[in-house]
Amino acid sequence: MRFWMGMLFWAGVCFGEIVRYEPLSLDVWYQGRFYHAFRLLEESSAQSYLVFDHQTLQTQKIPLQEAKIAPGAALEDSLYKKMMREAYKPPRLLANDGLKSFGGESHYLSVDLCPSRHKGFEERLWTLLEARQKAFPVIVCVSGRWMDSHKEEWAALIQKERQGSLEILWCNHTYDHFYEKNLPLERNFLRHESQNLSKEVLQLEKRWLKEGILPSPFFRFPGLISSPSLMQELQKLGLIPLGAQAWMAKGEIPQKGGIILLHGNLNEPLGIDLFERFLEENQGAHFGGVKEMQN
Repeated sequence: MRFWMGMLFWAGVCFGEIVRYEPLSLDVWYQGRFYHAFRLLEESSAQSYLVFDHQTLQTQKIPLQEAKIAPGAALEDSLYKKMMREAYKPPRLLANDGLKSFGGESHYLSVDLCPSRHKGFEERLWTLLEARQKAFPVIVCVSGRWMDSHKEEWAALIQKERQGSLEILWCNHTYDHFYEKNLPLERNFLRHESQNLSKEVLQLEKRWLKEGILPSPFFRFPGLISSPSLMQELQKLGLIPLGAQAWMAKGEIPQKGGIILLHGNLNEPLGIDLFERFLEENQGAHFGGVKEMQN
């Protein structure tokens, strides 16, 4: 079974009716490994933790009664804790806060699927990736409203992951992805007074769980717009915010170790054009996934 299929899988994880779903932050020991428990999950009468493996960032569900509290100080050098410290380092930025690079020699591709009036998605992009290498690793940042209005495309992406043509890491991009074009950034996206970050995050996670998908440790702010208070709230939810080293549609140049940002919802075709050119001019460029992040 492929690594990523162990991390996030469409089938094989069974969930009943979720009657309780709450955030928590607890380091635990379970079957010989350290985990970070980030959600308490109750289905009917069964209670579980949703956890990240401290080193592999692999997500799984474990029985609450079988987990033992672990000494947090012993885990400060784990990959998860290192990423959290790096992602939340000051200063706080209005735009593009969070982790923008994983380091090393690889490039890391992320694709945002925000709500869009366009039907379909960037077929050309997925074809490019599948032709480049088998099981191309890509971080797909999905919003719930895109899923609701693009059911066929959502199913197609799941199928690509199941068939092994793409290694997809599903990244939380909020459920609604609020945006109003006439508002300034300081009062837009999640900074708008109507928005509730925790509700947006947890609503999408529960939607994924019902479909058999385990949430990953990663989150991307809509529009890459945040605030000190939003970052503080996200940190309490235990998630790693992803920024971007190179937003392709803005003409930014990818660097080794950096996170590349594309939109796969037909909103930014220029970004796909520039990424295709980058691939043509950098035939030897390597694209990494979680295993490369650990090196």
